[in-house]
Parts: sequence; structure tokens; C-alpha cells
Amino acid sequence: MGSYIYNIVPVLGMCQPFLGRMLKCKREDTIMRLKEIRIENGKTQQDIVNYLHCSYNKYASWEQGRTQPSIEDLIILADYFNVTIDYLVGRESEDGLVVPEGQSLSGDEKELLEGFRRLNAAGKGRILGNLEGLLQASALFTDKTAK
Repeated sequence: MGSYIYNIVPVLGMCQPFLGRMLKCKREDTIMRLKEIRIENGKTQQDIVNYLHCSYNKYASWEQGRTQPSIEDLIILADYFNVTIDYLVGRESEDGLVVPEGQSLSGDEKELLEGFRRLNAAGKGRILGNLEGLLQASALFTDKTAK
């Protein structure tokens, strides 16, 4: 656990009201993700309690949805599991994309992203170059039709 956490914690305390609103919106996802990620990593609740230096009841209440972790605890958990806080609170999908509430990728967008990720660096460069050309052509077409 890095010492930077102790320096940033007082600042993050000011964010607590916002965090509370965010967690209420996605509370079910947060509960699911904590338990899910703990099990995926082969950890017991006691393992997490020992790492966080908190009571068993406190951690169990997070997984059961009776209480919510503080921003400080979310930072520690995100570092421990090597994920983002957005992922823990249900704002980020498993593929690493932050998904604003009420939005998701279309089937075409998912297919493009999956294909792009399978490419090597040269292939990705070609796709990005082609995309830039398509965007410029689209902008020119839009400008001409707007006149």
C-alpha cells in the first residue's frame, strides 16, 4: 500500500457526498463486484479483512449491501485487486471501458473494439490512419451538404 494514499485521503474526504450518490445509483453492482472479484482472486473475506485492517462485520456488510465502503477503502480495494474504482462501483465494464449510466456499446461497436484488440501494433496504426481519413472525408461531406 503506497504512502500516497495517506496524502490524498483528506482531499478525498471532501468527495464523500458525491461518492454516496454514485454508490446509491449502482449499489447492486458494487455489492456484486466486491464479492465477485474477491472470489475470482481466490480470496476469503478474512483475507480482505486482514489486508484492510477492518472488522469482519464491516467488510461483510459491504458485500451484503447493508453499508457502503468509504472512498479510502475503495482506493485500497482497487489497488489490491488491480482494478479501477469505476470497475468496483459498476461504472466500468470488464473490458476496461467506463460506461456512463444508461449507455452501452452497440453490437457493431463491440465487434470493432474486439477486432481492434486482436490486431498487432502495425494493424492498429493502419486502422487509426484509415479512421482519420474517413472522419476527414465525412467532415468534408457534411460541410458541403450543409451549404
